[in-house]
Amino acid sequence: MNSDSAPARRAAATVRSIAAHQTLFRVGVAASAWCVACTLGYYIAPGFATLVNLWWFDSPMALFELALGVWLLMKGLSAH
Repeated sequence: MNSDSAPARRAAATVRSIAAHQTLFRVGVAASAWCVACTLGYYIAPGFATLVNLWWFDSPMALFELALGVWLLMKGLSAH
């Protein structure tokens, strides 16, 4: 009975791992899109900085990079 549940546990762990990767990927893409949108808005209308504080431009990217760094430190890179 234990040997039958091992593949199921492995499959569930793989699905959770893939979901975590996809979530981190989506957060990174959204953070990059926000950074691009803010930069374009600032170039088009320099008064855009009064609507969105300059610290908010790159903060999502910084948080994403910190999360990715922690992720890589904890999980490491696979060798295959």
